[in-house]
Formats: sequence, C-alpha cells, structure tokens
Amino acid sequence: MEKVKQLLEKNLNENTLRAVVSNRRSKQVSQKLVFRPFMEKNKLMFQREEYANNQVFHENMDKETTVEQICTFLEKDYKQLDLLCEQSSFSALVSKKGRSTIKENKKQIAKKIDLSHNRRKKYILDTDEVIPFLVDLGVQTKEGKIVDKKYKKYKQINRFLEFVKDVLPELPKDRPVKIIDFGCGK
Repeated sequence: MEKVKQLLEKNLNENTLRAVVSNRRSKQVSQKLVFRPFMEKNKLMFQREEYANNQVFHENMDKETTVEQICTFLEKDYKQLDLLCEQSSFSALVSKKGRSTIKENKKQIAKKIDLSHNRRKKYILDTDEVIPFLVDLGVQTKEGKIVDKKYKKYKQINRFLEFVKDVLPELPKDRPVKIIDFGCGK
C-alpha cells in the first residue's frame, strides 16, 4: 500500500485528469469514486464524486486528505485505482492482504485539463456567436445573448441537434434527408 501512497503523492497534482477508485469489494459501498483537480482561491483542491444508487455526491478536499482517503478506500472497500495524468496513466490493483501491483502506461492524454470549478456546459450551438435563425426565432438577441425566457427552447434545440448528430453517420449521403417533427408546439 505504501507504493500506492507514494504514487499518489508524486502524481496527484494539477496535471492529473482524474483518479478513479473502483472495483468494489462489497455491494454496500458506492459503485465508484472519481477525484478530479480544480483551483479554488489559487489553491489546488480535489473534488470527490461518489456514485451511489443513481445519485452523485460531491465533496471538496485538499491533496493530503485526498491521498489519505484514496488509500483508506483501497485498503478497505475497493480493489482498483486508475490515475490519468497528462504524461502517463497508472493502474493499481490492491489485494485483500494489502499487496499492490502498479502498471504505468506512458501514453499522453490528448484531452486538455480543465482546473476550473464551475465548468461551462458544452452545447452544439455556441452561445458566444450570433446564430441568425435563433435571432429570427427570438431565442437569441442580435448581440448573441440567449433570452432568459427562451433558454429552455435553446436547450431543446441543442438536444434535437444532439440526436441528429448521433444518427448522422447512418443517414444517406446521396440524397436529401427529410426530418419530420411530430411535436405539439403551443
């Protein structure tokens, strides 16, 4: 277990994408725990996401507490730790007797690490640019801001575009596609 603690102390930092504690030993504990870094008042913190019964619980903590919690979880309730960092990723397996096996993969993570705490939701139609048909519908102002009362409509349009994006590879490319909306608008 000491090897796992050293691994965390060395690699759990602002270059960490996430640490996932999983493979539970009993059904009484949460399915998995995800730790991700974020900056709060110029201090590196970690947010723990605990997945239990279709719910997610969050707790914020500093690095030392995070290392202690991960080690405790691995000693008692879980068997596996996956640590994804910018330069490499690590996988640690812990036996019932506390023996650990650590494997390192030197692949670089292509995903950019976001240390902000309140991340922006990613929509297909970006709110930073003026979209003419949204302006015509009254959903967006000419300055590109979404009208407060039309925000649900904006989300609905984006959700529809997500459906279309998912089936786009399956649609025929040699002819126009007809999309029929059977919704009941007011």
